[in-house]
Amino acid sequence: AIGTTMYKSLQAAFDVVETTQTVTLLKDITLQETAVLAEGETAVLDLNGFTLSIEDVENKYALANLGTITIKDSKGGGQVNSKGIYNSYNPQDASTPYTLAVLTIEGGTYNCMNKTSGSAVYNHGIVVLNGGNFNSLGGYTLSNQEGSKMTINVNVKVTNGIYNTGAKLTLNGGEFSATGGKNVLVAYNSTVTIKGGTFSGECYFKNTDLNLAAGYELNGNNEIVKK
Repeated sequence: AIGTTMYKSLQAAFDVVETTQTVTLLKDITLQETAVLAEGETAVLDLNGFTLSIEDVENKYALANLGTITIKDSKGGGQVNSKGIYNSYNPQDASTPYTLAVLTIEGGTYNCMNKTSGSAVYNHGIVVLNGGNFNSLGGYTLSNQEGSKMTINVNVKVTNGIYNTGAKLTLNGGEFSATGGKNVLVAYNSTVTIKGGTFSGECYFKNTDLNLAAGYELNGNNEIVKK
């Protein structure tokens, strides 16, 4: 719904939403195809305590953002289950991501269901995480790609790590862990700034400008710890 007007699909709502308007889920939804917010559009998506998923849950993204979108969960318990959310993905031309796409997440749980690859959030644009739980069954949970920016603030929990390549990553808080032999944080040819957060596991940095706030250090086991 947008206000009191109901729509048959999430895509139908995205097609008409206007700046400052909120698209609210009214029930659990299983998409047939990826819902796309078009370039130049601005929207708020409220999970409203419901689950958004897609029929081919392992191999298709639930959302592709080319505009500016904020996702929140006003009631709590809301989830997105799919291959992930792709910020800057154009299904008509996947080879040219729109790098000015902006995704902000305020809450909810985001599960990448692909058992070998994919990320709960796959970013080629600008991402700000202010809250939420992020998980992956296979690949790294957050993926920050060439030329992109990601900022993670408090009230964020990430399992199965972050993969950062040729991008800028700023961590102001949050809880970060990994299982199955993964690193908590991997960065190549990147700029990584850590101002806060807790880290459970090893990191890997190559050709990366690592900036650690006072009170943090990278120990001999490649773990980020508080002094």
